[in-house]
Amino acid sequence: NVSGGALSGGVINIPANGVFNWSGGTLVGSFNVPASAMLNLSGADKALASGSTISSAGNTTWTGAGRITVQGGSVFNNTGSFVAQNDALFFYDSTAGAQPVFNNNGSFTKTNSIGNTDFNATYGGMAFNNNGSVNVQSGNLTLGGGGTFAGGPLTIAAGSLLDFYAGVFSFNGNRTLTGPGTNLVNGATVTFNNVTNTLAGAVTFEFDAGVVAGTNTFSGAGTVNWNGGTLVGSCTLPATVPLNLSGADKALASGSTISS
Repeated sequence: NVSGGALSGGVINIPANGVFNWSGGTLVGSFNVPASAMLNLSGADKALASGSTISSAGNTTWTGAGRITVQGGSVFNNTGSFVAQNDALFFYDSTAGAQPVFNNNGSFTKTNSIGNTDFNATYGGMAFNNNGSVNVQSGNLTLGGGGTFAGGPLTIAAGSLLDFYAGVFSFNGNRTLTGPGTNLVNGATVTFNNVTNTLAGAVTFEFDAGVVAGTNTFSGAGTVNWNGGTLVGSCTLPATVPLNLSGADKALASGSTISS
């Protein structure tokens, strides 16, 4: 149990079937949680120190309003299950070092709250790299630090958002976007690198601000709304995916193509 102060132990391995409760204080070093163990994040504000790493293959649950401050070069690796049951944020405090990174190679779920679980954009934010699954069951998952999406399904419930609001994102590999919620580009730069996004479950892909670039093909059935921002590259939509143009001024960049 870590509730205050600093825990600095080099490399700490949580035992099989163990429980690691982190409700406050600062972690310094490397912390490994095996598949049979649990990591509970709760309580007050807490911090992951510069260059420190949490690698969890077990079940991680995040509750409470306390933010997690991530310092330069810190990394959270999730290869298990990460469930955010709160409206809180990862906050980069601008300390020296590489941009903090959250690597999701398991499942990331937002549930049990109606506000935002936020990868805050301040000072460039914490990058969110995804090669697993993302499931927004309630509220919104808001991403402001950029990242790379290498595949894996994105599932958004009715009334919820997966909001790319700042930073630079690259989408590599094909994926399924399942609704009936909304995938929203709302200020970020999102580049699709010759990918196909299959729409399902009455999902909406909405572009309100920022830049959508690259080569993107939609398939399946859903809706694309273009309300603002700049489209650079090519976007192809089948007859089953209507394109709705509305809202603010928008731009189709030189040499760019929409095929609908």
